[in-house]
Amino acid sequence: MAIIFIVEDGTGLSDSTSYMSVADFKQFWENKGKDYTSTTDAVIQVALNNAADWMSYSFRYKGSITKDTQALDFPRAGICDRNGRDVSYEVPADIVKATAYLAQYEVIGKFLDVVQVTGVISKTMGPVATTFSSSIAAGSKQIKGACGFLADYVSNGKVKRGL
Repeated sequence: MAIIFIVEDGTGLSDSTSYMSVADFKQFWENKGKDYTSTTDAVIQVALNNAADWMSYSFRYKGSITKDTQALDFPRAGICDRNGRDVSYEVPADIVKATAYLAQYEVIGKFLDVVQVTGVISKTMGPVATTFSSSIAAGSKQIKGACGFLADYVSNGKVKRGL
């Protein structure tokens, strides 16, 4: 049986499984000096699918889905990025970047299903806002990096969920 791998295009597909294509994953990491050309597409597809799943069951997001039938959490209505730009009705670039970091975690031989995120915290006091993470898998720069990109989209500023 073949892997089902469908990249969300920003229209709220009912059958999408990932926020990023294999080609975009390879290019993202090549731009950072990492080479995944020898990694099979199937391995990367599974990792990208798992990243999207992990993002769905680990967090609740601001705004609302744009279609009742969409498979993934994005696109969403009523959301802005960290710079205040309206990113409703699209898959924000930060979500795609988080997907790349999480998928890399699996491609290097670790597994997202054992990762627990116990806190992503956003604080805003007047014009000053800060976001930080706590109790994330020790030594995991991929998970910390992904959570940094996700923090602006997580509802209530703080999420505590055990996996």
